[in-house]
Amino acid sequence: MRGAKQIGTDREVQGLKADKRVFEVSVGGARGLSIRVFPEGERVFEYRYIASDGKRRRMQLGVYPSMSLAKARDVAVKFRNQVIEGVDPVGEREAAKELVRLGLTVADLADAYFPAAEAGLHGGRKRPKKAKTVEHERSIFARYIKSELGDRRFAEIRRSDVKRFMNGLAASSGLAAASIAKVGEVLSAVFAFAVHEDRLEHNPVRGLAHPLALTSRERRFDDVALAEIWRVFTVHSVPRPKGADQDDQISRLAPRRALRAASSCSRYAAAPRRVARAGRRSTPKQRPGPCPGTAPKAAALT
Repeated sequence: MRGAKQIGTDREVQGLKADKRVFEVSVGGARGLSIRVFPEGERVFEYRYIASDGKRRRMQLGVYPSMSLAKARDVAVKFRNQVIEGVDPVGEREAAKELVRLGLTVADLADAYFPAAEAGLHGGRKRPKKAKTVEHERSIFARYIKSELGDRRFAEIRRSDVKRFMNGLAASSGLAAASIAKVGEVLSAVFAFAVHEDRLEHNPVRGLAHPLALTSRERRFDDVALAEIWRVFTVHSVPRPKGADQDDQISRLAPRRALRAASSCSRYAAAPRRVARAGRRSTPKQRPGPCPGTAPKAAALT
């Protein structure tokens, strides 16, 4: 407030002069009513109150002179009566906006989640998801989740509902454990978005996304292979000047691609060579893949 001044007539409202900063003056005749004056000269009636949950609220009523002083008093009195009865006018406005944005059903929530995920506004690591990832999640939701849960109100979904859905998927869908887990992860991400947006207190899918145990890969590298991987990555992880020897190009690939190429190189190393004939120079048979300098070592990785 600008000092302890209180105004009560239209002439006093008209006499409020703009300042370099926004200031506020209390209006008599209606508790909680005030008028804010902005540097550009705009004068806005506002009503302030404390909601039943203890939160301090402020709501704009109208701009003077489009809204008269008498009208502003009437509106402020109406909202004060609602507050006394336990109503939170600002909270209801915010809830209405959220209802339009997020909807009521699980399908509505998903429709809001996917664009937010592409923009990085879905919570989590706060990084945008790749378009390909979001498209894959859309496909999973449309194929496995929407028909079962799409029309349900997301605020009414309980852990028992999620458990029933995931167990039914595991029993009758014919999907592998990893695929079922992916469905659960998409459903969990959708509900985590609702928690992030303060529409839910807890994520009902947490801990239920993987109804079946995921089997780990049985392949293990032995000590020889691990030593070779470590040696190659250590030696060849430094930048190379232009024109330097490129015999080690396999180690400079991405790890998975390098291992696949290394497996090919083991077959390359085992391939037979042509026998030199009289009068001809012995030349190796052309084999696929550039594996010079790495083929003998690559056999340890297979």
